[in-house]
Amino acid sequence: MACTWETLKDDTMKALADGLQPSRFDPDQRYYHALGASSTQTPRAPQVPHSGVSRGESSSLAVVEQSEDKAHAGLFLSHEEMNQLLLSEDALARAVGGDVHESFKSGRYVPHPISACKHRQPDGGPCWSNLWTRETLKRKRTQLLQGSREMVSTIIFHRLQSMLDCNNNNEWRYFCDSREVCQNVFLIENCISRAQLYKLQDRIKTGCLFAHEKHETGTAHAGRDAPSKSLAAVAWYEGYASVVGCYMPDEQLVVVPRRERTDEYGEYAGSLGREALQYASFCRVLRDAPELNHIVRARPKLNFQNCTGCSDSNAEIRSAVARGDRRAAEAAKAKRAAHIGEERGERLAYYGRRELGRDPLDNSLSLILDKCDSTKTTCPWFKRSPGAWWSAKRKECLGQHLLGVLVHGAPNRPFVYNVNESIKGNANLNIEGIRLTLASLFEARPMPSTLFIQADNASDNKCWAMLAFLGMLVHHGYTKDIFLSFLMVGHTHEDIDQLFSVIARHFRSIEQITTPSQFEVELQEALALQEPVLEPIKAVLDWASWLEPHIVSPRPVGIQHAVLPLGDEDDNMAVDTRSPHTFHIHRNPAGNVVLHYKELCTHSTWLPAVANSSPFRTDPEGIVLFQSPPPDPMVNPPQEAPFALV
Repeated sequence: MACTWETLKDDTMKALADGLQPSRFDPDQRYYHALGASSTQTPRAPQVPHSGVSRGESSSLAVVEQSEDKAHAGLFLSHEEMNQLLLSEDALARAVGGDVHESFKSGRYVPHPISACKHRQPDGGPCWSNLWTRETLKRKRTQLLQGSREMVSTIIFHRLQSMLDCNNNNEWRYFCDSREVCQNVFLIENCISRAQLYKLQDRIKTGCLFAHEKHETGTAHAGRDAPSKSLAAVAWYEGYASVVGCYMPDEQLVVVPRRERTDEYGEYAGSLGREALQYASFCRVLRDAPELNHIVRARPKLNFQNCTGCSDSNAEIRSAVARGDRRAAEAAKAKRAAHIGEERGERLAYYGRRELGRDPLDNSLSLILDKCDSTKTTCPWFKRSPGAWWSAKRKECLGQHLLGVLVHGAPNRPFVYNVNESIKGNANLNIEGIRLTLASLFEARPMPSTLFIQADNASDNKCWAMLAFLGMLVHHGYTKDIFLSFLMVGHTHEDIDQLFSVIARHFRSIEQITTPSQFEVELQEALALQEPVLEPIKAVLDWASWLEPHIVSPRPVGIQHAVLPLGDEDDNMAVDTRSPHTFHIHRNPAGNVVLHYKELCTHSTWLPAVANSSPFRTDPEGIVLFQSPPPDPMVNPPQEAPFALV
């Protein structure tokens, strides 16, 4: 019987500790392994079935034990024995802990410790941390191993086609579920040896379109040796989604940027050549393949598809494929992969800040705000059009807007503010949403010393009114440090969208909403499990006008594509043009509330920089936000903002 944490006694633990390296349990806490398998064989969990195991289960365990014995003896494993070994509980437990087979014949494992990991997670863990559970990894391996060995290598070959050498220096980039991982982790998920991986990569580098030479030369048996075109298409799309998609850990989905399906097909056909499916079959496979259920395309209403970097790279790929220029197509794919790498870096930085906010020992708070698609929240609202008259009258209905603020914790705490179109959807509304949330959370206790605020890249978030409001909080000592961050334009789909999708699904389950009061009731019912704070906003304060006289003048020109001063000591108006994605608002050594910024969160240096420094060094003076002290809203609050409708 496999030992668990609860059943291990002190004397057992001591005996194990005396004979093994420092210990660890796999994520599900069922198996005890050496931390970093040595070159010697590591102990295996006993495979003797207990009295409750059926005869069929006992037979299955015996097959696994025989396979493991063969592996440890260095004997050749049949395809069935290999599958039994890779799908055994012991192998899966080792795999989710980052151990990869040194070779399938030897039965030895190689660890992937944190010190050797090149792609650590925001919390400092290795790239395999929380990537799979035993159940999800078993499902992936089962789907992969259901065919012949030739089919397995064909599938992996097509996955690798999108993971090309981006830097022309033989350093491949590996992805599992859209997370960049090290080579060892890619081997764990794809169940191949390192030697086989190198063979497949060599074929891709030399321009081969198939995993096996017989398919390249046309000597394969037409029926027996031909790989399944459908499976090859599935494998190609998995690799494509891993490279260009964004993994959403809260939803366990990979979101692929929205492109014309014909463009995706052109890129696929360029990779597979004469073995490509016809367009209609390609679309059908992508729609029906269960292996692709975790991959979704970005919804049309999101701005995900409007990223100019993705659009330009995709256009270059489309043009190169149309010309039959393989080298140009690979160069364009490398450019796209580099852009996606930057985007993933920003997303991982956000996840890191989110985890800091959840940490009870860290004196910080993390939140994200966004607005729901207003076309789904009108009043009245109909699931189906009630008739031709609705098209003419639809513009006369009451516009309802939802402003969501998701506070990260264990669990997350959502705040949803319902606003009708009499309230302008500008910076004042977003500031009011932040203010109401902070007031609700910290009515009877001080705010934490650090705030992490995530928002989309819209002008009503990335504006001087928002920066000045946050600066006012620092100036009056409500908090010490505020980080305002934005994901890259076109890649802003995040965890708060899951909250809005719950509302949308509930609304699709009812026929109609005819009154504002019914809208509020349905909203409450839709989010009952999330236990949100629901509050209507009937008026907002005019923060922009209230703060305007106090903001530094002349101010730096623009912050969407900022031209910000470098801080030249000779005051020669030296500037640096950047597109900031994160701002740090705090006090400088002189006690003034200042702003520092980065173009990307992953950049090491906060700007502005010391004049003429090379490489850049942060200017501690920063950019002063206020020319005169802003008032305290608890003493001198702003007036209400004018309504949009009279």
